[in-house]
Amino acid sequence: MFNMPTTLTIDDLRFNPPSFRYSVMAEFLEARYGVGGDMKSLEGERDQNTRVVTATGVAYVLKIAGPDEGFDLVDLQIKALEHIRATDPTLPVPQHIRTLDGELSTVIKDETGVPHYVRLLTYVAGTPMDAVEPPSDEQIIEIGSLTARICVAMKAFKHPAAKLFMPWDIMNGLVICDEFRDKYILPDLTDRCAPHLDRLRDVSLPMMAKLPTQVVHNDAHLGNLLTDPARANSVVGVIDFGDVVDRPLVVDHSSTLASIIEMNADVTGCSRLILEGFEAHCAVSDEEVSLLYDALFARLALSVQLFQFRLLEVSHDEEIKRFYLPQVTQALNNLLATDRSRYTSTLMRGR
Repeated sequence: MFNMPTTLTIDDLRFNPPSFRYSVMAEFLEARYGVGGDMKSLEGERDQNTRVVTATGVAYVLKIAGPDEGFDLVDLQIKALEHIRATDPTLPVPQHIRTLDGELSTVIKDETGVPHYVRLLTYVAGTPMDAVEPPSDEQIIEIGSLTARICVAMKAFKHPAAKLFMPWDIMNGLVICDEFRDKYILPDLTDRCAPHLDRLRDVSLPMMAKLPTQVVHNDAHLGNLLTDPARANSVVGVIDFGDVVDRPLVVDHSSTLASIIEMNADVTGCSRLILEGFEAHCAVSDEEVSLLYDALFARLALSVQLFQFRLLEVSHDEEIKRFYLPQVTQALNNLLATDRSRYTSTLMRGR
């Protein structure tokens, strides 16, 4: 049986980004970075993210971490991006802007005196791919290529915080723990998911735990992948390194594929294309391919669980209820309609 690396409760799942006023952030930006401009709020699950555009048109993203984000996790994200910048500066990822004092991060206190870690990053131009047409075959291959290049760039990167608990990590044990199985899998999915969850617990997660690991992005979904609509089949950037973890490559594949099959029901075809693009830069072992279906199931099931958790325990978010949860549920249904043995043998034949 797979042993969870930590005892998990709902107290571990803190989705509480801060909500500083624009006026407070503007004063802080000017004092610490010498930057000012028009502000626009961006999405953020654990951080308050704000786009800032200066009078000369230069754009930045101001990230203010939630009160539960310790410096170790913030430092992990900083060091990961700095390592990528040093290893492959051609990769289209954000870069940190130093404060006027030369620091890569700083601290702001809220009205109650609680400190929050702050970073300023370059804004990567592009349109999120989940806001346009489903990705073409050529784009899916390019997504695989880009995520592989990021994996190659981070291969030698190490950081102790990369092994800490992170909610969107399919190997943290959350997806198979009793509370999440009983309460947060949708009722009409319970029976169909049960044998797959048992397999995760008894077979797949223990096998994944024996694979080689490295720090991976773990969140290259279509909302964090950018395209240029004026350039056909383009993939021009990847953002949001808030979920990086030290895990096998198959974990990274699952996070990207889960998002793609929300917009494309051809689960097997999309998986072949991702692997084709990825293996142009980085080899994928047969063992990882054999575990891809289960990793993909784990990512989709965990997504359903976490969205349900947020709806029931955090806030009644209409966007989650109307858009995110139905979309990921449909993707999970598409996967469950795909025979695991046939899926795996098809991928293996193409190697």
